[in-house]
Amino acid sequence: MAHAVSQCEKIAAGVKAYFTAEVNLQSLARPGTPAVRLVNSVSVSVEKDPKMEGGLSGQVNKYIADVHFTKVDGTLGSQQLSLLQKTFSDDRIAGSQQLGLAREGIFYRTAIDVVANGKADPGRHATGSDVVTPHRGASSDDVIRFFLPFAQGDSPLFSYLPPTYDADGDMVSGHKSIVMRNMVRESISVSFLMDAGGSPLNWGKVDVIAGEKEEKFTVLGTAVPTELDVVRAIADVGAALHAPLWHEAGAAPSAVGTSGAPTWLRGGWFLEAFTGTSSSQAAWESSVSFVKGLWEEGKTDGKIAAIGYDARLIKLVEASFAATTWATCLEDVRRRSWTLVHGDFHPGNMLWRTGSTPRVGEPSIVLVDWEVVGWGNGPQEIAQFFISHSAATARRGYYMEVLQRYVDGVNRRRAFLNAQHGSQHDGTAAVKPLVMSEVLDDYIHCGLGRWLFVIPFLVKHCPVGMNKYWHDQVLTFAIDHGILDDHGIAAAAKLPIVRA
Repeated sequence: MAHAVSQCEKIAAGVKAYFTAEVNLQSLARPGTPAVRLVNSVSVSVEKDPKMEGGLSGQVNKYIADVHFTKVDGTLGSQQLSLLQKTFSDDRIAGSQQLGLAREGIFYRTAIDVVANGKADPGRHATGSDVVTPHRGASSDDVIRFFLPFAQGDSPLFSYLPPTYDADGDMVSGHKSIVMRNMVRESISVSFLMDAGGSPLNWGKVDVIAGEKEEKFTVLGTAVPTELDVVRAIADVGAALHAPLWHEAGAAPSAVGTSGAPTWLRGGWFLEAFTGTSSSQAAWESSVSFVKGLWEEGKTDGKIAAIGYDARLIKLVEASFAATTWATCLEDVRRRSWTLVHGDFHPGNMLWRTGSTPRVGEPSIVLVDWEVVGWGNGPQEIAQFFISHSAATARRGYYMEVLQRYVDGVNRRRAFLNAQHGSQHDGTAAVKPLVMSEVLDDYIHCGLGRWLFVIPFLVKHCPVGMNKYWHDQVLTFAIDHGILDDHGIAAAAKLPIVRA
């Protein structure tokens, strides 16, 4: 009980600190009421049924915060917030340490600080060592400057995050704590807005999905978004995420990409492809070898046969792993665009805001679960989303429209940010527009390369039925884009390099 009290006090202090920033304070004001002048007190209590699962790697605790404030006209007001705290139970700390999953807490902490302080003057940001310890020598001011473009422009990336009141993370101990608004009553899973009978994320949930749509759209008199509405929004959030640190094919890390770049970001080999260093090589090789071993295990124990793997896809998996070495990985990095990526970009990690009166300028998508944020290829994430959850017939109908919307969005945002920051932004005085043929090539080969890395995990850990779904999704994608034909790997196809 004492631990729960101290935890409530810590969360209350974090929430109160959050509302000391003017940009956050005014979110307490109701439409048509006077602005809020200051928060007087915050009290936090544990909600009934306080624990829930937070995916494979975490635990989520539920709290209620009562916020009492004074308005500019002297009147008092209050608001009750439903909160979720994402953290790790003791039995999962070792996994967090090994995989670096505490980076999610650091990422959210940085977003809070950028929005609160970075817009005005990043040099004024206090380090706040009692909140989050600087990691591996990266100063708080440098990190604020590094992430500043993600808070600028029309619907920037940080507007796609859930309202987050407090966060911290420690890459050494593996601990993290993220306190955010519980959006269960004001959002719906994006997976529910896609093909309800498709992905395993929706299996057995037909009635649940229908009830969610009735409650959160029909009752409020708003239209249920179509799948096309959803994938267009995915292009927008992808552009907001990928544009600020976009590096063209062959472009070495820019000033913004190295000075102040946090070392806790995943995918350090993207930087090493240009610096000639190899500190990530052993970990990368170990990861690829481990996954390759899972594939061989699936062949030996008969699970791949039980799934009914197409011989063509088996050839593609094995040929791509055979072609993937540290040297070919770095070569592939250098010949393609690269940028900051979410890393687990699929519908299960996205919410769609619901309600009849959304805030002006608030995007529809909320992007969560940033445990593997780091360096990667942008178009790869669009492919990851489609292979994960788009029925092949639907994907064929809209993927080019979505990619064009994505390209236009990235070009527009890069031009805006370059005008704001000049050569400080991406190392060039002018922005070269994205070329669709290059984006499409990345979408195909990097998207497949990532899924070829994921497939052995699924074979090992998921039931046969689920594996059959993923198998069919990857197979049809590879056939549709000319990587596989009736005989196997197409003669003119470029072999995807496995993307760890």
